[in-house]
Amino acid sequence: MDQTGGFAASSWLVRQVARASVFNGRGPWWNSGSSHMNDAFRKRYFDKLGLYSLVDGLQCKQRITT
Repeated sequence: MDQTGGFAASSWLVRQVARASVFNGRGPWWNSGSSHMNDAFRKRYFDKLGLYSLVDGLQCKQRITT
């Protein structure tokens, strides 16, 4: 195991940046759209949890109405 606890260095860095965003004084809605949070938690992670995606729902609705 390496210094980063077995994670790749880039993954470790992404996690550190995401962790720092928790204390940046902005709320979860602000941070949810930031690139570092998307790097730390990919969309497929939430898809596997079975969470509904507002973006996917909107895109589906737009395809149906056009």
